[in-house]
Amino acid sequence: MKTKQYDMRDFKVIWQFFEKSENPTFIIENEALVKWNDAASRILKNGDFENTGKFSLTSLSPELQPCGTKSAEKEKELIKIAAKNNFYRFEWVLKNPGNEDFFVEVTTCFLINKGKTILYLILRDITLEKQNINLLESLRADIMLKNEEIEIQREEIKSQKEKNEMQRDLAEKQRDEISAQKKALTDSIRYASRIQSAFQPESKSLCKIFSNYFILNKPKDVVSGDFYWFFTKEDKTVVAVADSTGHGVPGAFMSLLGMEFLEETVVDLGITQPDKILDNLRDHIIKSMGQTGKIGETHDGMDIGLISIDMANYSLQYAGAWHPLLLIRNNNIIEIKGDRMPLGYQMRTNKPFTNHVLQIKPNDSIYLFTDGYLDQFGWRTGKKFYMHNFRELLLSIQNVPMKAQKILLENNLKNWMGDLEQVDDIMVIGLQI
Repeated sequence: MKTKQYDMRDFKVIWQFFEKSENPTFIIENEALVKWNDAASRILKNGDFENTGKFSLTSLSPELQPCGTKSAEKEKELIKIAAKNNFYRFEWVLKNPGNEDFFVEVTTCFLINKGKTILYLILRDITLEKQNINLLESLRADIMLKNEEIEIQREEIKSQKEKNEMQRDLAEKQRDEISAQKKALTDSIRYASRIQSAFQPESKSLCKIFSNYFILNKPKDVVSGDFYWFFTKEDKTVVAVADSTGHGVPGAFMSLLGMEFLEETVVDLGITQPDKILDNLRDHIIKSMGQTGKIGETHDGMDIGLISIDMANYSLQYAGAWHPLLLIRNNNIIEIKGDRMPLGYQMRTNKPFTNHVLQIKPNDSIYLFTDGYLDQFGWRTGKKFYMHNFRELLLSIQNVPMKAQKILLENNLKNWMGDLEQVDDIMVIGLQI
C-alpha cells in the first residue's frame, strides 16, 4: 500500500479497521489525499495517486452523473451535505481503469483531529447489485407474460413449458451468482470480525481481577454493535457493556468509536466515576457525529451500562444509559435502572447521568447486559423473553459457577429461539465478587 507520512494517532483504530477492507477507502485532509488502502489502488486509475494534489471524485468520474448534472457540480452539492451532517451516503458513477462506468455507494464521514477536518470516503461497488435487480425484475415480468399466454393459448402448453424450463435454468444460474457474491461478502465481514475482536480487551484478562466470571457474546451478523470494555488500575476496575446503533458493519463501526472514546476518557484522562465517563462519552459522540437535533441528521449513538469497582473498599459505582445493573446477593436480586436517555443527542442531552454508589460483599453476583437477550422472540409463544424471565433465570442458576451459568444461559436461549432468527446482537457479562 502506498502512503504519505501523516499523524493519525487519534484515529488509528478507525484506519486499521478499513486498511484491509475490500472496499476502496480514502482519507482526505483539506481536499488533499493523504491515505488510501489497497482496494482503492486496484480499482481506480491503477492506483496512481502520488501527484493528484487536490483529490475529488470528479477526477475519477464521467462528465455527467445519471441525474444529468455535471459530476463536479453534483460532487460539490453532496460533499456540502456530508460536511453539514458529518455522516452521509450517496450513489456515484466512476470510471474504472478500463474506462468503463460502474456504480458505487459512497459513505462519507467527517472527523476532527486537533483542529483539522478529516474526510473518510468509503466506496462499495454496487454495479452487480443493480444489474441483479434489473435482471430479476425483467425475469419476473417475463414469467408473468408467459403465464398470461398459458391461460389465453392453452394449445401452446408444450411450447410454453419449454420456455419456462429455460427461465428456470436462468433463475438457477442467477441464484448461483448471488450465492457466490454472498460468500465473498461473508468472507470480508468475517475478516472485519477478527479486526473488531482485536480491539476489545482480551476476555481472559478478567481472570486477573475476578476469579469467577463469564462473557456471553453472540453477534447477529458476525460483526457486532454490542461490545464490552474494561480497564483496571491499582484497586479500581471499570467495566462497560454497550449496544451501538444498529448491528453488522455499521454497528461495528460505532463500537470501534465507542472503545476509542472509552480509552481516551478512562485511560488517558483518568476519569473513573461512571456518570462522568458517560457525560464525556456523550459529548464525544455528539461532536464526532455532528448531532444538533435538526431534522434529517443521523441519530447514531449507543446504550451502555458501566460500573467502577473499588476492591480495596468493597464499593461499586454504576451509571447507565437505558441499560440496568442486576446484583444478586443471598438469592435476592437488586436492580438499578439506568437513565432513560442514550449516549447521543436528544432533547434531554444536557441532563447529567446519575451515579449510583453501593457497598458490595463477597459472593455478590453482578450482571451487565444489552437488550438482545431480553428482546429475542420465542418459537412457542411468539413473544419476547423480557426482563422478568431473565431475572428469574439468573436467580435459578446461582448455585453454579459463572462459567456454568454461561452454558445454561446459552442452552436456554437456544431452546427459547428454536428455529427463529436471532433478532439482535446479544451480550451478557457476569462477575462474582
